[in-house]
Amino acid sequence: MLNNLDQFNYSDSFTVESGTTSVFLDLPLLETAAGLTLTAVDSEAEPVSNDFQVGFEITDETDFTFELLPEFMPLGGTIEHSGTITFDLATADGSTPVTIGDFSIGFDPTRVSETTSGFFVADTVEDNGLEILFDLSNPGVLSVEDDSLILDEADLLLSPEFSNALGLPDLTGADVGNARTDALLNEFGVLTDVIDDLLNNVREDIEQVINEVSEEALEFATGFLDDVTADDVIDVATGFLSDLTEDIEQFVGSLGISSTQNSEPVSIAENPESSLTTLAESVFSFF
Repeated sequence: MLNNLDQFNYSDSFTVESGTTSVFLDLPLLETAAGLTLTAVDSEAEPVSNDFQVGFEITDETDFTFELLPEFMPLGGTIEHSGTITFDLATADGSTPVTIGDFSIGFDPTRVSETTSGFFVADTVEDNGLEILFDLSNPGVLSVEDDSLILDEADLLLSPEFSNALGLPDLTGADVGNARTDALLNEFGVLTDVIDDLLNNVREDIEQVINEVSEEALEFATGFLDDVTADDVIDVATGFLSDLTEDIEQFVGSLGISSTQNSEPVSIAENPESSLTTLAESVFSFF
């Protein structure tokens, strides 16, 4: 059961990031019913408590996501683990070692039944020909709090695939242990939709401001150009030419060249139509 649902106000998705899955196996039952005898464990993770025999680390390949509201709902992905366990499988000729591990916990709605939750545990060790090993019962504890997920009191039920591989189809659904997952969640996962909405609103506001500024700038430029007349342009040009004439006359004076070399002084402002030509002739006459 999810015991803290009331604290959440929106139904954004969580993503499992890291953690440990702890496993307890009913070893006497596995040995007597299935001929499986535990011989080795290869895992660096510690189980969450002494109630479990082995822990398996959740790896970076994990991409399992889920929603909380209106209820716990897996969205996709798997919880990937590192670590293996090895059994001796009794056969007519003696025994054969079987190594399973690097477990992958996933969810398949078609596997939901009165006794199974839809969650399953699959073996991913290469070249052993095994796939789904166990189905998980509905967990007795399902809690999300402080960016962590706890899934506890889930029975490990022999899957049809594993029972058939052992040649013991009648063992399908047998309860051979328990599992608990303690996982850290992506701290931004619960805010994903909220952040996306905020960014979209900011983008829309910026686009609106840009459009308004562009329209105002266009209106200002259009209005300004509408008010400018040909006389305004001539006045500006005449003033510019008059200032240029004074600058050139000062420059010529600084060279010590007498203005009497010209029969008439150059005045751009007085005769703008011919001033440039006259000015050029006057300047060249000095050299």
